[in-house]
Amino acid sequence: MWGTHLRLGDNRFRECYGLFFEDFAAGQRFAHRPGITVYQQDNVAEALSTLNQAMIHFDEAYADKTEFKRPLIVSTITVRRGIGMTWRTFGQRRRILGWPEIRMTAPVFDRDTLYARSEILEAADHDDTCGRLRIRTHVDNQDGTTVCNMVWDATVFRRAAAPIDPSGGTAERAFASHIEDGDSVLVETTGVGFEDFAPGQVFEHWPGRRVSMAEAWAWAAHSGDQAAVAIDPALGAGGPDGILPEYLVLSMGTATSTRTFGRVVANLQWSDIVIAEEVRDGDVLHAVSTIIDSRPSRSRPGQGILTVRTDANAGTGRPVFGYVRKLLVYRTGHGPYAAAGYA
Repeated sequence: MWGTHLRLGDNRFRECYGLFFEDFAAGQRFAHRPGITVYQQDNVAEALSTLNQAMIHFDEAYADKTEFKRPLIVSTITVRRGIGMTWRTFGQRRRILGWPEIRMTAPVFDRDTLYARSEILEAADHDDTCGRLRIRTHVDNQDGTTVCNMVWDATVFRRAAAPIDPSGGTAERAFASHIEDGDSVLVETTGVGFEDFAPGQVFEHWPGRRVSMAEAWAWAAHSGDQAAVAIDPALGAGGPDGILPEYLVLSMGTATSTRTFGRVVANLQWSDIVIAEEVRDGDVLHAVSTIIDSRPSRSRPGQGILTVRTDANAGTGRPVFGYVRKLLVYRTGHGPYAAAGYA
């Protein structure tokens, strides 16, 4: 079975999500996890940002007079969330070539939780770099009702050509990416299990995260931060191009680690946080985590505690931050996964 990480050495791993073209075959079925809950605020933002003037999405007084009695979630949200939720399986895709068909089969409303499941309809040669897949993806709500049924065509990198694979396909894959359920559906896994962590292991969180000043200004505003350096580089100390607020750098760099630490219950402690360098528009954050200690929780038998050192650089080897965390992690066979339909 496939894995979520490339083993680069005895104790070093690089995240590598998504199957290569050679791993796919017609008839395979996948259940994608996690799902995403949608809210009316998402709806308003989507409609206004895309200049969508269908008032059924953002005028509740109008929607109340329709047969639905409340705003409908924009169909483009359902489509893009449906595609987005498939990344753990189709993370090696190069591009989407089109959608032969998209059918919206039931309404989506505020606070619905969407899940995606896919079937490979066809796998064919495309070129020396990629193969071509035809995929049918169903988007279901929390009650199991299918709200969207779409067929889409995508090119997917061959193993030897994938830019995320530094080994040319020779490195061993570690940690199962999918677990087969009783109906021969391949359910995506969520993070590495507590028992698979050991002191001395090093995890490269990959790919990195490119950051921009445009999103930094928006995040600063949403954080209530009106310091000059955060909102007006000309008045602050950031120089003509500005620097990203340090809390945003910390948030984005840390978030890249959640692919490996997907079974974390809670973050118990941060310590020794050092912001070493400024981060500027266009920098790419790459984080690396080292397991310092691993032990079962004394008070919670179904959980364990990891002590982890995480460092990040700006993509050129220039260090930008480092810290130590204590993480509470579910042990294998524990947690809400089975009850929630997760592997």
